[in-house]
Amino acid sequence: MTKLIYFISDAHLSCDPPPVERIKVDKLCSFLGSIKASARSLFIVGDLFDFWFEWRKVIPKKYFRVLCQLASLSRAGVSVHYVPGNHDFYLADFLRLEIGILTQSDPLDVTLNGQRFFISHGDGLDPEDWGYQLNRRIMQHPVSIALFKHLHPDWGMKLAEVISRISRRHTTYQNFQDDLKFFRLARVQFEQGFDCVVLGHTHRPFEKRVGKKVYLNLGDWMTHFSYGQLDGGQLSLKWW
Repeated sequence: MTKLIYFISDAHLSCDPPPVERIKVDKLCSFLGSIKASARSLFIVGDLFDFWFEWRKVIPKKYFRVLCQLASLSRAGVSVHYVPGNHDFYLADFLRLEIGILTQSDPLDVTLNGQRFFISHGDGLDPEDWGYQLNRRIMQHPVSIALFKHLHPDWGMKLAEVISRISRRHTTYQNFQDDLKFFRLARVQFEQGFDCVVLGHTHRPFEKRVGKKVYLNLGDWMTHFSYGQLDGGQLSLKWW
């Protein structure tokens, strides 16, 4: 049996009211459990969490159930990769050492089943978005991270909720023109020799083929519950 490769992004765990959050987490845990036997690899393409920050001895507790499912996948031999998004403010070594997740660079250039993949959350690809680029550099600057580490985690998480709400408000994509904008960014990667481009960030599932080349936007696990699947040489968009 050919092992499959899966791609997910943008669950933004803990951003919704508790009743909605429980449904979202139940669906995600159900999906992760279902792929344990069929998966060779899972790529999480950013913003699994609405906010992720690692203090020296503390991590956010709201993500416990999903982290347990990811650890179970890793123990079962599934290679789990994490490409950071704009809500992943500080990834240290907890995911790698305790969960078995390989933290990757963004963008990621990797060959899968003989095809060259460009995998990125997508938030830093638009060179014209100067305001966002500046905000990203400030938030992820080593000085900002060092200062945030000195906050008590309870206060830090309160501040994180505010930062995450602002980030979501300024990165909302709502129409087909937004889909085409990111497709144009994907075409640039096709011209650089990539066969497949996989992005997240917009929360809008989108699939476009140019000859044998494929662009997928993975959508989200908030309203669409969509994901990418690579079966042999066939990359396609699926819904849970």
